[in-house]
Amino acid sequence: MVKIRVKDDCSYTVKDIQDRDDLIFVDESQNVRAIKEHFGNASEVQECDAFFVKIEDGEYTEVYCMEGIVPYLDKTLCKIWIEVEE
Repeated sequence: MVKIRVKDDCSYTVKDIQDRDDLIFVDESQNVRAIKEHFGNASEVQECDAFFVKIEDGEYTEVYCMEGIVPYLDKTLCKIWIEVEE
């Protein structure tokens, strides 16, 4: 049986990623909702109001979420990913 879990690591800030031009800031509600649905509306993404995402070949390859929609440099980010357990 395959089990999918959403994992997070909230040890990042906006300052850590501010110079990366491969990340897209997402704060429009429709797009935020789509990202949450991608993660199965897991509890780890429920408090997220905005995301920084890296998309390659139509897939999210890196995702950071934050509460609120203003990306202040000291704002905490959580890196979110899906882990598959067999």
